[in-house]
Amino acid sequence: PERLDEGGPVLGVLPHARYSGGAVQISAGDTLIVYSDGINEAEDLQQAQFGDDRVLQIVTETSTHPPQEICERIMSQVAGFAAPGMIQDDRTLMVVRFLKSRAAMTA
Repeated sequence: PERLDEGGPVLGVLPHARYSGGAVQISAGDTLIVYSDGINEAEDLQQAQFGDDRVLQIVTETSTHPPQEICERIMSQVAGFAAPGMIQDDRTLMVVRFLKSRAAMTA
């Protein structure tokens, strides 16, 4: 797993915010997982956060599963962890698996 730390503040809130970009090498079979802070900052009754480590553990355990299953597992684990009641923040999650391109297959 490789964490992408480049970026900046939340998009659309600060009109003059500056952002930085990074680059990584992507290969066929790699999986990209992007989530909002409503995932890792979801709190239980003792106000402990779900955390990036729990997300990483789920991703590691399901790395060979289809993206939809990875997404469903993360979302269900977060929902089971979080204190019941009103969700305090959005929970946005995207899981993408990169496949070999047709151009690469014919080259």
